[in-house]
Formats: sequence, C-alpha cells, structure tokens
Amino acid sequence: MTPSDQTFQRDVKRTLLRYTFGPVLLLVALFFALVGASWSYYVVMRSDEVRHLAAEVLDETIADYSARADLAASQNYDPDILRTNASARAAVFQYLYHEVNIDKRGTQFFLLDRKKQLVLGSEKALPPALTDVPEGWGVLARFEAHPETVHAEFLRRAADESSAQDLVIGRSLPHGNGYFLFLIPQESLQRAIRSPYLDFVLTDSYGGTPLATGSSYHPAAGHPQTEKLSADIASANRQTVSYGKGLYFVTEEALQEVPWTLYSILPVTDLIGRYRLGALILASLLLLLMPVLYHSVRQESLARAHAVKEEEQRATAMAEIRRLESQFQPHFLFNTLENIRYMVCLDPQAASRMLLALSGLLRYSIRGTSRLVPLAEDLTYTHHYLEIQTYRFGQRLRYQEQIANELGHALIPRLLFQPLLENAIHYGESADGTLTVSLTIRPDGPNRLTVIVKDAGCGMSREQLEEIRTLLQSGDDSSAHTGLCNIARRLRLLYGKKAGMSIESPPAGGFCVTLHLPFQEESEERIHAQNHHC
Repeated sequence: MTPSDQTFQRDVKRTLLRYTFGPVLLLVALFFALVGASWSYYVVMRSDEVRHLAAEVLDETIADYSARADLAASQNYDPDILRTNASARAAVFQYLYHEVNIDKRGTQFFLLDRKKQLVLGSEKALPPALTDVPEGWGVLARFEAHPETVHAEFLRRAADESSAQDLVIGRSLPHGNGYFLFLIPQESLQRAIRSPYLDFVLTDSYGGTPLATGSSYHPAAGHPQTEKLSADIASANRQTVSYGKGLYFVTEEALQEVPWTLYSILPVTDLIGRYRLGALILASLLLLLMPVLYHSVRQESLARAHAVKEEEQRATAMAEIRRLESQFQPHFLFNTLENIRYMVCLDPQAASRMLLALSGLLRYSIRGTSRLVPLAEDLTYTHHYLEIQTYRFGQRLRYQEQIANELGHALIPRLLFQPLLENAIHYGESADGTLTVSLTIRPDGPNRLTVIVKDAGCGMSREQLEEIRTLLQSGDDSSAHTGLCNIARRLRLLYGKKAGMSIESPPAGGFCVTLHLPFQEESEERIHAQNHHC
C-alpha cells in the first residue's frame, strides 16, 4: 500500500467520523440522556421520596405511641386498687381514651399486673401472643428486663406462621407493679404507608419481615410478612435486581426510632421493556441511515483527496505547536515572574540569576535544532528549571538525582524531564508541606534506558490512577495532566512501540513515573535530522 493510499484512507476515516458518526453518536447520546432522565425521575427520585415519607410515618407512629406508653406508665397505677375500685377503673379508662387520645384505627391498650394478668384494657382478653409463651420469654420478659425503657416489637396474632403480625409498644410500670402496652394492628400500619407506585417491606432486628405492602414483590405468596427478605433484595440497595419473573429497583432506609430497615421495591420490568423497545427502534433507524450517510461521505472524501497532503502538513504543524505550548504551564511562568518582581527589591542578584535561568530555559524550549539531544545538555536546562523552583519553594523543595556517568552522551527527547519534574512538584507536597522529588536515570540492559521520577506526596486513589492510565493510552491531552499526556504522545511519535511509559501510586503514598527508552548514542542524531524543523 502506497503512502498516498494510506493518506486517502485516513482522509476517508476522518470525514466519516465528522459527518456520519458525529450525528449518530449525538442521537445515541440524546437517547441515553432521555432514558437516564426518565430513570432518575420516575424510578430513583420517586423511590427516594415515597420511601422517605413512609419511613417518617413509621418513625412518627413509633415515637408517638412510645411517648403515650411512657406517659401512661408514669401514672403509677396500682393494679390491685383498679381491680376493686370501680371509680378508679373508670377514671383510668377516661384518661386513656381522652388524655392519651387513642385513635379509631383499631389500636388496643392493655394494663397488666405483675403476674401478667389483665387488669383492664380495650379488649376483654389478652392476645394469644402475650399469653401463649413460656416463662421468661416474649415481649413482657423484655419489658421486665429493661423496666425503664419503652420497647417496640411485632407479635403474631396466632401460632400459625402465616398469621399477621401486630406492633406492640409498651413498658413496665414503676416499682414492678405491672405492664402497660399498646397493640397497633398490622392493617393500620399498612394503610398508613401504602403507595400506588411501589411496595414496602419492613425488616426487624431479627431479620424477619413483619410488615409488607403490595403484592408485586411476592406474586405467589399470600402472607409475605412471614418470609425472610430475599438475599438478592437485601443486598441491592439503589440497584435493579431480578427476582422471580420480574425486575425491581430496591432502596432502603433505616428507621430512626428502632433498629429496623424499610425497603422500597419498585417493579421496573415494564419500564425497562419500553427502554429496550426504544433502543431497538433507534438501532433499526441507524442501520437504515448508515449506508446513505456512508455513500455521501465517500463522495465528499473523493472530492477532497487532492488536499490530503496539505491537511497532513497542517496537522503536523499544529501538533508541534501544541507540543511547544504545553512545555510550560502558565502558572509556572506567572509565579516565576511574580517571584522575580519581589526579588528585584529584596535580592537583586537572586532576581538576576532567576531571569538568566528563565531566559535560558525559554530559549532552549523554542530552539528547533533537534528533537533528540544529549542527556547532559538536557540536564543543564533541567537544572535551570530546578534553580527557579528552588527560589520559589526554598528549603521545602528537596531534590535528589541519581544518574549513571556513562549516560551523558545518550540521546533523549528534548525537555523530557521538565514536565515530569513540574508534575511531581505540583502534586508531590507531603503532609508536612515538604516537596521531595527524585530523578533516577540508569541503563536497563544493552539497548534500553530507564528514567524514574518520584515524589513523596499524598498519591492518588486507584480510580484516579486508572483514569490517568486510560488518558495516556488514548493520547488525549485535553485534561489536567497535559504534561504526562504530552510526553506519552511524543514517545509514541518518536519511538513507536520501542518506548513505554508507566505510572504507579503506592499505597504508602507518592507518585512514580517510569520511562523506558531505546539507548542511542549521540552519533545517531543524524537519523532524526530531517525532523528538526517546526
């Protein structure tokens, strides 16, 4: 394949990306943006809002009845007197119905003596769950174990495992005289938190599910409250999980008053089905449009084939300009000039040395004599850069250098070290404020050269490290890591696969950049003489 054919193919690909894939990607991005907005509003936000409201209702209910139980228990009733004194019993009933303000949703109350016998209550007999338990077990035993605390617990209405569970809230009377408790029916709680959009499942501290609303989560179960919560559901907070024949979006929230967790379970099978149908329609449209767009692009590419050479030259010039512009970050120049301005008054001789160092460094950066220079020459101007940074940071900057003596005539890309050192100084500040930077250059076998730049800063997370590695592989330098991306791209252009660049951030902290270069003597510079112009 001739160079002209290769140039023509590059031109076709470039135009195809511009006029075909651009609009296609925009259409796909718009579709996914609409899907994301729809999912965020109808699924995530709705689940969060409705679940939070239901959790508040449960918390308020528990807090309200806890306060009522505490208030009623604080009246210091004497069960023996209430059994024999009718007027005292009437007064207590009046207090409980009016002062404690029992509502009309089926809530029951019971006052028991120390033998756990019913003294008075809204019903004539205690629920079986309070009587059919061995001695030392059950909610009354927990009341007795912690007499100063209000307890909340779910109890089954009968021994049958499929029976509903009602909420019991109460505490012991002072001096061990008995117990006072409320019993709130499960149906009352279900009505309070029922939602037309999603289902709820409440798990208690024992892992049971005493309260549930809706039926989509348990399509075949008549009494979902008797089952343990599915492990898939319990571990899928803010995720979509497949359960049975459906898909559900699950969120969870811990109640404030008790160690229970409320799960919201939203069926999303139909919604995801509509998303898939929309994606299928979009893909079909793209398959129909792509041949037409490709034919139009190819015709335009044929018309532009004669200008490929000029376009390549312009692209090369722009790449070189970007390389020169990225050698120095603007903040480095601004800070240096600002320091020089102050040093003129404080230390004119130091200001003069800084100006000479900056002038030499800038002159060296724009000199287009060669892309490869001897290591010793590049180090000279690197030291100019470090001299300027030393004036800026003073004793905070600690620089170490280990370079094998026999490498002075090795050829390296011009201004190879300055961006690496600038990156290390910019991000390498340790917790005590010092900037410890090291440069190591050593031979790595007969034909390889290894360059290592380290700092002792705080390092970065694994996610940040992988993001930078992805940028280095893609060659995209439109990021905060322009210096690293610029060096990676220069190495690829100069050496191809013969050179490499790796980055590491150890768990103990710090950041390390390692370059692997072909070892070339100064006499080989003539190979690159044809690339000396900008």
